[in-house]
Amino acid sequence: MDDLNQLVKTSDESIAHAIETVFTKFDELGSARQVFVWWREQGLKFPVRRVELRTHPVVWLEPNYEMFLRTLKHPIYAGVYVFGHIETVREFDEEQGRLVVRRIPRRGKLPVLIEDHHPAYISFDKYLETRERIKSNKMYQSNASTKPGAAREGKALLQGIVRCGRCGRGMNVGYGGHHSERGRVGRTMQYRCKRAGTRSAGGDCQLIGGQRIDDAVVQAFLEASEPAGVHALRSMQEQLQADNDALQRQWKLQVEKAEFEAQRAERQFHAVEPENRLVVRELERRWNYASWSSMRYARKQKRHKSKPWR
Repeated sequence: MDDLNQLVKTSDESIAHAIETVFTKFDELGSARQVFVWWREQGLKFPVRRVELRTHPVVWLEPNYEMFLRTLKHPIYAGVYVFGHIETVREFDEEQGRLVVRRIPRRGKLPVLIEDHHPAYISFDKYLETRERIKSNKMYQSNASTKPGAAREGKALLQGIVRCGRCGRGMNVGYGGHHSERGRVGRTMQYRCKRAGTRSAGGDCQLIGGQRIDDAVVQAFLEASEPAGVHALRSMQEQLQADNDALQRQWKLQVEKAEFEAQRAERQFHAVEPENRLVVRELERRWNYASWSSMRYARKQKRHKSKPWR
């Protein structure tokens, strides 16, 4: 909010770059959790607004998954103003014997939605695409859904996207067989369609060994991508370079922010009257902490800068 109570993009370059990086990495990695994992691996902090703090409403905290999911799903970053997306429901709770009030997300069309209401980080169409992609990443979906699911752990290449050739439903990944006596894994990967078993208590609609299918997919992929191998390698190198540049820029901005905080704490310390010892001790403590934080960020930046990115 500016002085006229208008929504504007932050003037803090480090905050703006952090938000832009979230959407860029989501386009690259495909899921909010992977963005969170990447952010944590880089040792970066994330800006969070605290409305109760009047002077410095944005604080940099250790990241968690909800921060990135909330950022990706919030329409404010698409320049959209919405009202009424939370619905208040009053109902009688029989166990408690009283009326309870719950706030739940509204389903269906929102009563107020204004596009291009304020400066945006992404377009509204991109926001809708992001929401749809997050929704399709849910681990458990109806087998009738035509949307791909999120990739999970395991060896299967087609998890979340393979469909049954008989009924058209999504197939699950399973591992049959058994563990050998020596502790080696003897289980085989399988693609299984459970439609019949789920709907009519019958057997599986189809059960296929997954290794044969994955081998065929790998071979087809290699044959199709062979002519474009040089171009793909160049594109990969360019993407790695772009990722490295963005990461170094984020570290540079965080170091600048930490240095500014240390300099401000020093100015506050020197501005107070020496006789006011209660205040002096607290300001000295803040100055020491800010100076330590500044040096820590500088060391981290240097350490990440020396890491090979290829």
